[in-house]
Amino acid sequence: MYVYYGDTRILAQHYEGIKAWTDYLTGRAKDGLVAYYTYGDWVGAAKTPGDLVSTAYYCWSVDIVTRAAMVLGKTDDAITYQKLGVSIRDSFQRAFYSPYSGAYGSGSQTSFVLPLFLDMVPENLRSTAIADLTSDIIYSNNTHLTTGILGTKYVLPLLTRYGRSDLAYELAAQTTYPSWGYMAENGATTLWELWQNRTGSSMNSHNHPMFGSVSGWFYSALAGINPDPAAPGFQRIR
Repeated sequence: MYVYYGDTRILAQHYEGIKAWTDYLTGRAKDGLVAYYTYGDWVGAAKTPGDLVSTAYYCWSVDIVTRAAMVLGKTDDAITYQKLGVSIRDSFQRAFYSPYSGAYGSGSQTSFVLPLFLDMVPENLRSTAIADLTSDIIYSNNTHLTTGILGTKYVLPLLTRYGRSDLAYELAAQTTYPSWGYMAENGATTLWELWQNRTGSSMNSHNHPMFGSVSGWFYSALAGINPDPAAPGFQRIR
């Protein structure tokens, strides 16, 4: 909201709340890792460790507090939470990265997408990680996603960031299972909760927003309209 509108009031209003939530996660963490989870990367075609997901979001929460503190001029808090973010990244790398296989977590697409999107992967390993992710998408899954509710949201922007907007486009335009086009090809007029074509109560929901992030990619990648966090409220458009 701040990046898109440039209004610091929403940060000031909610700062103590987001800080308290992040501190709660710190209280639940052990050695920088949050093991607690319920659904994790819900309805993914490949399994991703729940503690990897929880720890990634813990790191992101810390980053949000850091950025908000910087905008609001809370310098001491910004320094404290920035250091905490570095510590969490170190713990995440030790816990979930395999130097033998080069994989994160289970090696699922989401296991790569989350740390790459959140800049948790060390710089010297990023090119290899993005290559492994694209290889899994193209060769292991015939240009299809295996991501669930969380990984799907970030995979297209991530691929675009790393110069693979061509692959992101192929995924967005895919019409076989699992894909958005598969839903449309099977008569969907709203987004399903599941990638699978199920009917009745086994579908969970025929009108669910969780895979709707693809429409955001239309604006940011196809139309090329991106806010600049350094000049919020679209003072500058990237």
